[in-house]
Amino acid sequence: MIDSVDSTTTPTSYTNIDATADFRVFNGLEQRSLDVDVISKAESHYLLDIAPFTVSDYQQTGFNDYGVSVTDSATAEILLDNVLVTFNQDDVRTLLLYQDDTIKGMVIEHDLRPRAFENNVDIVNLSQDYDDLSVYFVRSSETIESAEYSIKDLDFTDQDSLVLLHDDYEINVVYESDTGTQTLLYQSDFISFDGESNYSFVLMPDSSSSFGYNLVQL
Repeated sequence: MIDSVDSTTTPTSYTNIDATADFRVFNGLEQRSLDVDVISKAESHYLLDIAPFTVSDYQQTGFNDYGVSVTDSATAEILLDNVLVTFNQDDVRTLLLYQDDTIKGMVIEHDLRPRAFENNVDIVNLSQDYDDLSVYFVRSSETIESAEYSIKDLDFTDQDSLVLLHDDYEINVVYESDTGTQTLLYQSDFISFDGESNYSFVLMPDSSSSFGYNLVQL
């Protein structure tokens, strides 16, 4: 992406029409490993045996419209068949596979531009049990009530983001009922947000977690 600026106009963006896209796949199904086929008439990608709650390596591909099919690695059962996904030039995207009433997929985009003193953080709620979640980023001198940084009203399949100054943060995911009762769904150890990378997290039901949920870093 190139910006053109002169003294009389606002920036105009030009896309490199020859640029490729990068994508990866996250398996949000707790009990299944997955094979994922990403196919267009120009090229195909076959991602095999993606374990539960893990993400594949990035794949580079040409910009195009693709059909995505997902099968159970163990049984070859077809879980999704030729779901349309589009990759444009310079896209960096993750395909999230998750359980609702059926198995579904959604695509999130990533902003990987480096930042000198801060990080962009994306959060996706893939827990169908709760809407209106709050996510608090709590420094060692703070509590949830005094935390400077938070995301509010995160519904099922919502993605939201914020920019954090470099520091160490404990991530707390909280649900508040209509009566005002707060339930702690997840609490992390302190995480150092201090590099040039940006961060993406997905909240998932996880029966092995002490709270019943896990915040998976992609």
